Amino acid sequence: MIAFTELVEVFNDPVNWEKARPALAAGVQRGDSISELEYVGVSSRTITLLEDSVCRIVFLEDLLGHPPEDLWNISHIGPTVYREIMDGLGRYHLLAGRKIQLETRWDAEVTERIDDLPRAIREGEIQGMLRDFS
Repeated sequence: MIAFTELVEVFNDPVNWEKARPALAAGVQRGDSISELEYVGVSSRTITLLEDSVCRIVFLEDLLGHPPEDLWNISHIGPTVYREIMDGLGRYHLLAGRKIQLETRWDAEVTERIDDLPRAIREGEIQGMLRDFS
């Protein structure tokens, strides 16, 4: 089996780790869920594998607290999935920017859809419905 340090050297750019370390520490302090890794390229399938595993890895702190051997022992985690996890951790410093990008894009899509509604519905019926719920 390949040693953990060899995997880090092979799969990750060392510069990313220097940028990622403070972001990972901040994520642990915030109590980030591992689902946040989806913003930096870790698939939802991989996140589900971690969450549903015997290790019950739900938070970033859980993931960072387990030795690499624990991850290797999780069913369906082989070199490719392990690389995906390590690469995601190495890009963790990009998380905030990616979340803002996605939220901005979502806000723009919602605004565009609202702008497409006929004016009478947007100002009349919807406002009336909102008053009914007050």
